[in-house]
Amino acid sequence: MRMTHRFAAAAGSLALALAGVCYTASTAHADAQACEEYLTQKGYEDPALDKGCATGAQGDLDGCIRIMTENGLEPLTAGTACVLAVQTAAA
Repeated sequence: MRMTHRFAAAAGSLALALAGVCYTASTAHADAQACEEYLTQKGYEDPALDKGCATGAQGDLDGCIRIMTENGLEPLTAGTACVLAVQTAAA
């Protein structure tokens, strides 16, 4: 009985790990999308800002904020949008 429990636990852990890998791979577009949707809600629609979101989605928070502020976004709004991209990418 103990071996069955160990096998079930190991199989469950493996399934969760594989599900995480699949989820992470499928959210590559979704992370930039969360950032873009936030900016759209705030009234910003600019392809240059989409580039900032894509940079954040790659895990580059500083680069994302730099691109956003260079294109006229307030630092707080830029930071929030970029954190959304980075957090979603890391999730």
